Amino acid sequence: MVIVMFKNVKWYALITAILYIVAGVLLFVYPQMSENLICDVSGIAVIVLGLIHITSYFMMDLNESLYRNDFVEGVIIVLVGILVIYQKIVFQQLVPYVLAIVIIASGIMKLQDGIDAHRIGFPSGYIYLILASISIIFGLVVMFDLIPAGKLIYQVLGAGLAYSGITDLFSAIYLSGRIRVFREKKENPEPEAEPVLETEPESVLIPETSGQPEPAEQPAMNFDPDTGEPLSKPEE
Repeated sequence: MVIVMFKNVKWYALITAILYIVAGVLLFVYPQMSENLICDVSGIAVIVLGLIHITSYFMMDLNESLYRNDFVEGVIIVLVGILVIYQKIVFQQLVPYVLAIVIIASGIMKLQDGIDAHRIGFPSGYIYLILASISIIFGLVVMFDLIPAGKLIYQVLGAGLAYSGITDLFSAIYLSGRIRVFREKKENPEPEAEPVLETEPESVLIPETSGQPEPAEQPAMNFDPDTGEPLSKPEE
């Protein structure tokens, strides 16, 4: 179940990253696009993201889908995309700030990836912190109007979206391999080698002696049965 969920999240991250790259390149190369066209493109992109959420919900295992709200989130995101397309006048002034929030959210996600990488023992987890900081700076520059309105602000947004997509793509591919290895080791730990018990050598019991020499055996003597006198000298 965990592996299926992990695959769904990975594919969602890959598709989202590709959409960021495409939208970012278009904004950077064609910053003179009308705000109406930007609203249309943004609305379509949001609708696609919502459809991805809905599709991922139906691809999940039944037990897993009971604890997820991807279907509800997908429907809400699709409705937001439709609203952006049909209420352009309302959203035209908000488009730069919405895209800035998207870039900042991408940076925060990479920040979480850096924390996860550190928790699983990945020594180069600080790389994600650097990537996340750059994305967040892109978004904050636009959000606080540090760049004058016009073509330049859309070029900055385009560069920020493209950068976020590329780094998200790197994070989804590279970190996912580390997480897969970590989970495999956790689910299938290597058996520990049994310790070898050292056996003590058997002690040889030596009978205790009193310290005095044993008396020597006396040789047998032959006696005359009538007189009781010895018949011969004992043999030595």
